Amino acid sequence: MREVKESSDVGGWCLWGFAIVWSLFSLPLLFLVRWELPVDAKKILFAAFPLAGLLLILVALYQTLQRRKYGASLCRIERVPIPLGTTLRGELEARLREMPASGFALRLACVRRTVSGSGKNRSVHERILWQDEQTVEHGPMPSPHGMRVPFRFDIPWECEPTDLTNPDDSVIWKLEASAEVPGIDYKASFDLPVMRTEGGRDELGPRVHSALAWQPPREIAVGPDAILIRPGSRFSDWVFVVVFFPIWFAGLAFVRQFGAPLFIVLFFAAIGVLVALIILDFLVGRTALTFDRTRLTTRRTWLGLGRRITIPAAEITRLETHIGSTFGNRAYHDVRAVLRNGRTRRVAKHIANKRDAEMLAERLAQGLGL
Repeated sequence: MREVKESSDVGGWCLWGFAIVWSLFSLPLLFLVRWELPVDAKKILFAAFPLAGLLLILVALYQTLQRRKYGASLCRIERVPIPLGTTLRGELEARLREMPASGFALRLACVRRTVSGSGKNRSVHERILWQDEQTVEHGPMPSPHGMRVPFRFDIPWECEPTDLTNPDDSVIWKLEASAEVPGIDYKASFDLPVMRTEGGRDELGPRVHSALAWQPPREIAVGPDAILIRPGSRFSDWVFVVVFFPIWFAGLAFVRQFGAPLFIVLFFAAIGVLVALIILDFLVGRTALTFDRTRLTTRRTWLGLGRRITIPAAEITRLETHIGSTFGNRAYHDVRAVLRNGRTRRVAKHIANKRDAEMLAERLAQGLGL
């Protein structure tokens, strides 16, 4: 097998540098304000900058302790480069002495990275083109350096190959591994070379799914003629909401007090409300599906409130999955009904695992008699 080393930890040093510079510039704000009741929006905003610096230092410290505890992991794969349209087989060597209770979570993703602007105004945007996930619970074996975690991923022929010729518009393939352990969690990332080889072809053959053998995750409850999809949010998702939005709207109140035009404040407030609604839909939204041979009904609700959409089964030609929303570095999948008139209707969204989305679509297709 060929060895691929873990991606270099340049981002960790950058985070330390940014956190230190931010803290040095924002710490004096604590001494420029008279801290007495009542505390207005201006004082809260002044306090938010040093607190954000403290949070950045804590995140950087956690990442440093994580690297010192686990060192650099290795990924061994059968062949390099990895051809499109084949099965990627390999194993991960992680410095863990005991098997994590929830196993190892592996994610393989094809990401398009675009850089816009120039100089200090450069910004980086990443869009996930394809993603697959799996949890390895029973395959890991002890090794002299920790644990060996076997994995396999089917890489479709139609995916984009690795392309680093243009730094401002590149395509990269990343394999990420994580595990929840007592104390500091394990995490590793690898950049993999995936190519469309000359004379290559799709060796995977037809995709065969079996919804009967599917074990749904805890977020999805499956019945004979109904499926309920609950929110799969994590604690870190709620932390972002609790921290970001108070700072956002306190900042708007601050600039308004200093004379910013009202229409500008209202414009950015509307953006904040729109982003909040999108994130809250992910955090608290539920999808209830009922189906039989005559119709498919989907109802998206927030705390019990929502609307129902009914699609006659005769109008549906097939059900398909695709990448929908992206939060952070993780993509979530939607299930769409393709209608006879060529249009599509989304019937379920925010499904974390690609295979779960495919099995859900297969279960609906069986229930509708497609």
